[in-house]
This record gives sequence, C-alpha cells and structure tokens, in this order.
Amino acid sequence: MEIYKNIGKSYCLVLLMFLFFVSCHTGHVKNDSNIKGAFQKYKSKFKPLQLPLVLKLADLYKEKLPTYNAKSTDTMFAHDNALIYGMLPDTAAFYGLITLEHYGPILTTYDKTGRTIFTLALKVRDCPADVCYTYWAETTTIDKDLAILCADTIKTTVPEGKNPTGCTDQHYCLYKDGKVNADGTIVLTEEKTAVLADSKKSIKNKKKK
Repeated sequence: MEIYKNIGKSYCLVLLMFLFFVSCHTGHVKNDSNIKGAFQKYKSKFKPLQLPLVLKLADLYKEKLPTYNAKSTDTMFAHDNALIYGMLPDTAAFYGLITLEHYGPILTTYDKTGRTIFTLALKVRDCPADVCYTYWAETTTIDKDLAILCADTIKTTVPEGKNPTGCTDQHYCLYKDGKVNADGTIVLTEEKTAVLADSKKSIKNKKKK
C-alpha cells in the first residue's frame, strides 16, 4: 500500500512539473508575440536611411523629427523625450534604429523579435562645460560596411600660466571609431585625440596689433 502512495506522489509531482513547464512556455511565446507586434509598429515609424550616413549634431536638432507615442507600446523601446530619426538599410540579421536624444544620436540594434541587442551613443563626449571652448562641431559617419567614426573638431584657448589675458588657441580633433558587427553588437574605441593646429599667438599679443 505504501508503494502505491509513493507512486501516486511521484505521478502528481511529475504532472505538476509538466503543467508548470507548459504554462511557462505558453506565456513565453505569448510574450514574444506581443513584443514583436509592438516592435513592428514602432519600427514602421523610422524612415529608411542610406549609407554612407553623415550625422552632423548641430544640424540634427534643426530638423523637425517625429516623436514616439508616450501612451502606446512605443514606451517598450523608446527612451523619454527621444525623437525618431531613421533605420539602417541592412535588415537581414537585425534592425538598427537611430533616435535623437538631448545628448545626441543613439543607435540601438534589435533582433527580429524586437528584443534589444545593443545600444550606444554615437558621439565622442557630452558638451564641454569649459568656458574656453569656442566651438563644438561633432559629426558621426556610418559607412556602407557599418564602420563608425565619431569626430569632434574643437577650438579652445589655453591660459598661459597665471596670466588671464594670455591664452593660446588650440585646434584638435577628438574621435572614436568602431563598427556594427554582423550579430548586431556595436564596438566603439575609447576617445582619441589628434592635434590639428596650435597657434603661438596669444590673445594678449593679438590686442597689441
């Protein structure tokens, strides 16, 4: 009799485990279907882009770009206050969507079900707070092979010792380079610097002319 009780307990345990597995699998499939449907609606709002693509930060904010619907399933994918820019043309393995946020363009890659693969800001750095910076012109290029170059050409003034009126102009380029890989991951190097020009004439000397 004890043997039959043990068999009954084992049968119930196996049955409960099977039901649990089926319910989890069904819920997972349903959840994937919901995400995919919502992503298709969200993706359809992005215009197709052509490569090579040049993104000039100063010009992007002048465009009248659409925003996402904060009361829809777009919130599953978009960040707060994000503007919709465009989609990379190669969609064979993944989707690459570019949004514009307050600190610059963002590239996010998704798999075919709408799940995020990778997200990365297409920029060198945030806007510098140093008052000596006189201009900030950042540009990002994405080539046909999905190679990425983010470059920021800067002119700044460097104080000469403790003399506030003596400053030297410097021109240099900050840049990062990388690539969107075949699996949708994105690689971008650390910030690099290349000096373009260094003026030896200070502000003090210019005033004497």
